[in-house]
Amino acid sequence: MTLLALLASLGTVAPARAQTSMAQCRAELPAAPAAKLKQCEAHGGCRAVVRIVDSCPALQTFMQLLANNGSRVDDSVLRRTLIEAGVPATGLASCTTDFNRALCRNFLSLEDASGETAAGPTRTAQFEAALRRLVEQQERARVPADAHRQAEIKLEACGLARPGPERDGPCREAIEAVQACELVRQEWAQRREVLLVDAQRLGLTAAQQSLRALDMPPCPQTLPGSTLTPQQALVAAAADVPDASATSSAPPVVRVAAAAAPAAAAPGNRTENGAGSTGGTGDCKASLRRMEERFEGIQRRRPSQADRLAFQQVEMYMLTEQMALLERQCRGQREYEFLRPTQERLARTLQTCRESASNPGNDCVPRVAW
Repeated sequence: MTLLALLASLGTVAPARAQTSMAQCRAELPAAPAAKLKQCEAHGGCRAVVRIVDSCPALQTFMQLLANNGSRVDDSVLRRTLIEAGVPATGLASCTTDFNRALCRNFLSLEDASGETAAGPTRTAQFEAALRRLVEQQERARVPADAHRQAEIKLEACGLARPGPERDGPCREAIEAVQACELVRQEWAQRREVLLVDAQRLGLTAAQQSLRALDMPPCPQTLPGSTLTPQQALVAAAADVPDASATSSAPPVVRVAAAAAPAAAAPGNRTENGAGSTGGTGDCKASLRRMEERFEGIQRRRPSQADRLAFQQVEMYMLTEQMALLERQCRGQREYEFLRPTQERLARTLQTCRESASNPGNDCVPRVAW
C-alpha cells in the first residue's frame, strides 16, 4: 500500500508536495538507514508507523533509534523504539495493536511549531475528536446500551431460565456477556489514560480535570432482583439437579407420583430414591446451598455506593470460598466441573484489581469489605 492509499484509508489525503518530499527523502537516505527502512517496511507494525512520518528529520531519527535497538525489526524492537521516540507505555497500543493514526502522531510529536501537520488536523483537533468519542461511549453505557445492555439482556435470560440443565446455556452466555462488558470498560479506561497524557502535553488543564472525573458505569454483574452472579446461579442450578444414580432406577411415573404425593409421604420416598447417595454428594449440594445463602446475606449488606475495590475484594472472597468448597466436598461429582471456570474468574478479577489498585499487594485480597 502506498502512503497515499494508507492516508486515504484513514480518511485524510496528504498534499502532493508532502508525498513528493518524503519520496525524495527516502530516495536520498544513506545506505544504513535505507536498509533499516527496508526491514521496517517488511514488518507490518513498523510499516504502519513509518508511513505516518511526514518529516525527513523525523524519519531519519526514527531509523536511527530502530537501528540502535537491534539488527532486525520485530515486535519487541518496535516497542522499544516507540518508547525511546516518546510514546508512553500506556499509548503503545495506539501505535501497534490498536493502531490509531491521530494518537500515534501525537505521541511521536509529528507537528511543526505552529501545531499544523503536513496532513490532517492539528493535535488539539485530534484530541478533541478522541475526547468526544470517549464521552459518547461513556454516555451510552449510562443509558445503558452496547455491551452494558447486552450483559443486562443475558443476565435476565439466565435469571428466567428454569433451575437445572435448562439454565446452563443462558447462564454461560451471561458470564461471557459480563466478561465482554468488562473488557470494553477496561479498553475505555486505557483510552482515557492515553488522553490524559495527551491533555498534559497540550497544556489542556480543564480537559485533564474533566478526564479524571470521567468514569464509565460498572458492568451489571448479578441476575435481576438477585444478588447471584451467573456463575453462582450455575453452581446453584447444578446443586438442585438430582444425581443420575439416585434417579435412574425410578421410572418417570414414580417421579410424577412422588411429586404429587402428600408431604407425609415425602421422607419415605427420599429414603428409597436416595439409598445409594448418602455419601459426599448430599454434603456437597447442601453445603453449596448454605454457601449461597451466606453470600446472599453478604450482598444484602452491600452499600448503595460501594467502591470498585470493595466490590472486587468481596468477589474474590466469594470465589475463593466457592473454590475451597468444591475442592473439599465435591470431587468426583457433577458440581466439581465448575471449579475451573471459578478459578479463571478469580484470576481475571485479581488481575483487574492489580491493574487499578494503588497498593495491589495489600488491597487485592479476598475479604468481606462491608
